[in-house]
Amino acid sequence: MDAWAQVVLAVLAFGGPLLGYLIQLRKASGRITSSDAAELWAESRDLRHGLDERIKILEEQLRWEREHVVKLIEENNRLLREAAGDI
Repeated sequence: MDAWAQVVLAVLAFGGPLLGYLIQLRKASGRITSSDAAELWAESRDLRHGLDERIKILEEQLRWEREHVVKLIEENNRLLREAAGDI
């Protein structure tokens, strides 16, 4: 076998598996390179925006309810003091 044939065989023997490994490494990298990537990012951004709005609404509702509970506790304590004075 001449030197040229040995070089070709060596390239095929090592190049094929190496190329397969590099392709698999690229696939497993976790990157999305298709046209779906932009759509997925847009959907993700919309979901985050919607959730941010929902959080703001719920925080405002919670703040109002806490203030209301404090007022009810104060009123309850006032009524308890009145009832204790009547006994």
